[in-house]
Amino acid sequence: MRLRAGSWLCLLVLLWSAAAEARSGPAAGPSIAATPLPAATAVRLDGNLTEAIWQTAEPVTGFVQRIPKEGAPASFETEARVAYDATALYIAVQAFDPEPDRIVGIRTRRDEESPSDWIGIIVDSFHDRRSGYEFSVNPAGVKQDAYWFNDT
Repeated sequence: MRLRAGSWLCLLVLLWSAAAEARSGPAAGPSIAATPLPAATAVRLDGNLTEAIWQTAEPVTGFVQRIPKEGAPASFETEARVAYDATALYIAVQAFDPEPDRIVGIRTRRDEESPSDWIGIIVDSFHDRRSGYEFSVNPAGVKQDAYWFNDT
């Protein structure tokens, strides 16, 4: 992960055996098509989105806030791209911030809450819109994961 003028790049790899439908916001969102990787294609996990797969994957936009105002438009432009192969789901998130020096990343232990900026992905692997796996990371590299169930 690295900070750059105007944007915060974060590349997450979620080891998953099947591609899952993405959703954004509390209400059911549109289906997002993940881009299949050609066989024998390696993805470099370096925070740079210069590889061909990230240029061909359809960007996901139109995100909404969860905190501080649930359902409000995102404070800043954000794009995500989703790709997969036989063993992994790859999600690249580019979050644009006009003041990158104000991005907050507090180093804590894994799965600890902090008043940091966070990027989180929820995978609805059962396609039931009631459960899912959440993966989050802050600018300091602190990771969180959680299991959501019973529509909580």
